[in-house]
Amino acid sequence: MSVELLKAHGFEIVRDGPERRVMLSADVLGDYKAIGSATDRFNVSRRRALERLFKHFCEVAKPNTNREQFVKEGNFGSANEAVWAFKVHQFRVYGASLKIDGKETFIGVRHDPSKKQNRADQGLLKASGAALSGVRTLLAKAA
Repeated sequence: MSVELLKAHGFEIVRDGPERRVMLSADVLGDYKAIGSATDRFNVSRRRALERLFKHFCEVAKPNTNREQFVKEGNFGSANEAVWAFKVHQFRVYGASLKIDGKETFIGVRHDPSKKQNRADQGLLKASGAALSGVRTLLAKAA
């Protein structure tokens, strides 16, 4: 039920496994699909690395992702939401894991398709926290 609600609001499942799933907002999905259709080596490499991370996250009971690949960026927004990031080759997907329809689901709400510096964009992290608060509110109203 909640997955269907998120789909109705522009989210899409990009990976579903026995342990977890990954859903991305329409905003993130556009660039995610763009790197998937790109033919240059850099973007092909980014897409494959991100797909491997999502697959591992969804299929392994206790994922052992490298701290550089899946990391908590901190708590942001008025609700102090924990924001996590999948990170590969200067492409970041920001979101959080929530229990949706009985399954842990990473909800990717914002992204940085061409991160150039080591430090994450604080404005983007705050926007991610606000977007996650919106997702929680949406899910709470549906419950």
